[in-house]
Amino acid sequence: MNPAARSRRSVLRALAMAGAAPLAVGGCSAVGGTYDKLFSRGSAQQKPAELIPFKPRIALRVLWQAQVGSSGRSVFSPGLDAGQVYGIGSDGNLSAFDTVSGKLVWRQQTLRPAAGGVGAGNGLVAVGGQNGELQVYTKEGKLA
Repeated sequence: MNPAARSRRSVLRALAMAGAAPLAVGGCSAVGGTYDKLFSRGSAQQKPAELIPFKPRIALRVLWQAQVGSSGRSVFSPGLDAGQVYGIGSDGNLSAFDTVSGKLVWRQQTLRPAAGGVGAGNGLVAVGGQNGELQVYTKEGKLA
């Protein structure tokens, strides 16, 4: 390719990048705003409803709490099934607690460190590992 054609191609590429930059910087709002202008039924925006004051009917209180270990930088959600709450720390310390009393039912060290919260149902407790593996335990804490 001759130098003049290469230079023209470089200029065209630079112009294309410059034209795409506002979309990249503006993100989805630029595209969404254009879509709304083209396809909306009217220009009036609907305002959110006003909040009404209310008084709570009951007072909530903590019945029990427990520690299962650190989650590090992650947020782990507990699992709930058959009267037990299951929680795990990032180190793989999986615990089951009675939902009413909060007493520890069992504690089990998983085979691998955890990467997310606990999934529970049908008498099984599932935990995802940091390398994509899935570990499944029975509601008694035994590897299924």
